[in-house]
Amino acid sequence: MLHNKKACETVKRKRHILLILAIFASVLLNNPNVMTLAEGQRGDAHIKRVEYPASKIYQYNKEIWNFTVRPVVRNENCAVDDLGQAWFFFKFYRDSELWWNEYNDTTYKVWQCNLNHTVRCGYELIIPTWMGPKNYDFKIELYWDNKGSPQLLDTIRFSVTCVLAVHPSYITVISYLFVYSLAAFLLIFYLLLTRPYQW
Repeated sequence: MLHNKKACETVKRKRHILLILAIFASVLLNNPNVMTLAEGQRGDAHIKRVEYPASKIYQYNKEIWNFTVRPVVRNENCAVDDLGQAWFFFKFYRDSELWWNEYNDTTYKVWQCNLNHTVRCGYELIIPTWMGPKNYDFKIELYWDNKGSPQLLDTIRFSVTCVLAVHPSYITVISYLFVYSLAAFLLIFYLLLTRPYQW
């Protein structure tokens, strides 16, 4: 009797674990804007990481896709004076083409990250929707403005998938059947997990 009780508790534990995993997977699948991290290479100054959305879903009537990337830069050994001052800028590439040069395309041109300091930047990237939903490959280059002589210090790459939401009028009967079937499957799966075990 004791053996049966222990076996029953083990089965219930396994079912609870499966339920938690199923819920966790469902949350991940329904939250496409989970921030992802990409890491750069260590050097005199380097991009420690870039925070960016792995994917973005946009409404069918949007004219632009916009999302935020946040590079984090660590300055280990760059300085132009005894105070440890240093200035940097980024170049952004989209699908291997230069997209935006922070030095040339802004009024401020450079930003400061002094010796032994870390700076977290934020940039809103905008893509016109006429380019179509796809997987966009990005590259960020970190430059040190060494007294007017730019030096490339680090490069980091990442990808973002842009998806266009379907207008409700385009949803077919088959699509509805698929959604209902999936909901029924999940309901049956849940009932099987919570049903008392019969010995």
